[in-house]
Amino acid sequence: MKKIWSLSTTVRNPERIQPFLSVLKEMEGENFNEAGQIKFQTLLIQNRLYHPTGLSEVMEEYYETSGDKMSFEQAQEIFEHMKSESATLRASLGLRGRTSVAPLTKMGLAVAKQTSGEVKITDLGKAFLKNFF
Repeated sequence: MKKIWSLSTTVRNPERIQPFLSVLKEMEGENFNEAGQIKFQTLLIQNRLYHPTGLSEVMEEYYETSGDKMSFEQAQEIFEHMKSESATLRASLGLRGRTSVAPLTKMGLAVAKQTSGEVKITDLGKAFLKNFF
């Protein structure tokens, strides 16, 4: 029986899949409960892979600092701002993290679901990462 693929448009550019997976790999072995989902989204912000709109001038400057990453504390500040601006996010704090990880799990690159326990990068995901480095 054929099965139709339905992929989220969260990661609109396929070239963003590998960096998102690299960030998720940092969490391998950790639970993907609500705290893990928040951490994943915060790490995406820290690595400048997710840039929400409506940031203050100070928070926008976090994206312009030198180096590859902003501090985790700065990324948390941005996540807190996102939360303050979105009733939907306040109702489900892990929503952005779940949405951001969905393409990775649907493509079989990782297992990262609240019901699955620990984050695991699949053999396919490891091969995918290896071919990019």
